[in-house]
Amino acid sequence: GYNSLDLTSTFADLAVANIREINNTAAGYQVTLASANSGALRNGALGTVNYTAKYNGSAVTLSNTPVVITSQGGQTSIINTLKALAISFTGTTAESLMVGSYTDTLTFTISSN
Repeated sequence: GYNSLDLTSTFADLAVANIREINNTAAGYQVTLASANSGALRNGALGTVNYTAKYNGSAVTLSNTPVVITSQGGQTSIINTLKALAISFTGTTAESLMVGSYTDTLTFTISSN
């Protein structure tokens, strides 16, 4: 769904991706998230649609600097879990949107502790 969002409609908690977290280190792990546009879908300099996100049901901060969204301490077994990413935004009339593609890039990074 993330490649064909209807920006003229309002969405609350629209599921756009599932992220699989896998860890096999005893030290635990963390996952960070960075948004290239700090929570905005941008059409270059021609327009912006702001949005918010939830990861595994919890609100996350969308920033261009990585923010920790999962922090898991030491483990004695492998973790393999699927977590949902959902977004929300208020629709804008077509007359208020410049023609073109509105994009943002989200980067998820998993690292061991």
